[in-house]
Amino acid sequence: MTKTFAFAPIRNVYKIRQAAADSWWVYLHNLGNNGELSITSRVVFFANNREQVDQWIESKEEFVFVIADD
Repeated sequence: MTKTFAFAPIRNVYKIRQAAADSWWVYLHNLGNNGELSITSRVVFFANNREQVDQWIESKEEFVFVIADD
C-alpha cells in the first residue's frame, strides 16, 4: 500500500525586506486563485539580523515560499 498526499496549492508568500542595518521585516502576502500576489500585506515578523529571519522561516511547519527584497 502506498501513501498518497493531497495537493495543497501555495496560498501565502513571505517577502523579506531589510529596512535598516539592524532591522529585517517579513511581510505576508496572500496569493490569489489567479496566481497573483495581493497588493496588501502585513508584517508577521521582524528581527535584528538576517539569521534570525532565516531561523524563523525554518521554524514554520508549512511549506514556505519566500521572495527576498535584495
